[in-house]
Amino acid sequence: MTHLLIRVLGELSVSKGGELVSSFESDKVRALLAYLVVEVGRPHRREALAALLWPDSSERTAHHNLSQVLFNLRKVLGDHAAKPPYLQITREAIQFNRESDYSLDLEQFKAYYSAWEKKRGQENTDSSLLEAMAGLYGGKFLQEFYLKDSTEFEDWILVQRASVHQRFMSVLTALADVLEKRGDFQSAQRYCRRQLELDPWREEAHCQLIRLLALDGQRSAALAHYETCRNILAEEFGVEPSPKTRDLYEQIRTGKVKLQIEPAAQLPARSVQNLPLPLTPFLGRKKELAELDRMLATPPMPLHQPGWPGRYGQDAPGAAGSRKE
Repeated sequence: MTHLLIRVLGELSVSKGGELVSSFESDKVRALLAYLVVEVGRPHRREALAALLWPDSSERTAHHNLSQVLFNLRKVLGDHAAKPPYLQITREAIQFNRESDYSLDLEQFKAYYSAWEKKRGQENTDSSLLEAMAGLYGGKFLQEFYLKDSTEFEDWILVQRASVHQRFMSVLTALADVLEKRGDFQSAQRYCRRQLELDPWREEAHCQLIRLLALDGQRSAALAHYETCRNILAEEFGVEPSPKTRDLYEQIRTGKVKLQIEPAAQLPARSVQNLPLPLTPFLGRKKELAELDRMLATPPMPLHQPGWPGRYGQDAPGAAGSRKE
């Protein structure tokens, strides 16, 4: 059998037997593959897929287009020769075959995340799952991919992207916390900076980075980063940092910072924590999508401004994932 590897964390990438697949006729073919493999858990009726990808076309035209796209997708994947085939196709529905020889990075990421969640709160938690997830995350879900003539498909991407981002930010925060507790301040700093690359307004990450710099003996850098944080919040919101962040700054400035400081995990959480994970497709759920779009478009207020929405932003240890859960 020829293994099919699909990556959706970052730019869409498909390889087969180690060779990159690039013979897709159009973005609609890629979109159909991405949708089917991510939503692998159920069959999708042909009329729903046709309406998803060609919402402005007549029913007859949309069905014809779906048939053409499906033909190309099967040809590109070599579906007729695959045993078992990658696609399960009937006159009524199409479904990606979970039993076929494939792997999906997002599926592996979710499996790792579920395993990690079961261990959260335990003492001396192994960081290997967190590091594996950090390695799998190559960027935003379907980064730089869009269908300008399909609002519902774009809505689906938006929800998936926000969900993955929520999880990834939790992973980065947890990694920084674990490494800080181990005394590996420089490695913890890298994960704080990664958070700030994706969410420059994430004050809890700024606060932890300031503390880590101080604990690492970089007092001047810690004080300078406080000013960076202060400027970002002032320019974006017209507010000062939270009392917790200001108190930390004063401890460092006056030389009173201690090596035993409350873990960063105890800082007030914000941003993406209130966003529900998409257990079912969001197609047609206009109210939820409008609220999500507002959240994505609005930078979060700092820690001491409760109730404000979050903002979402964005390399792999071996194979990207397994189809088995």
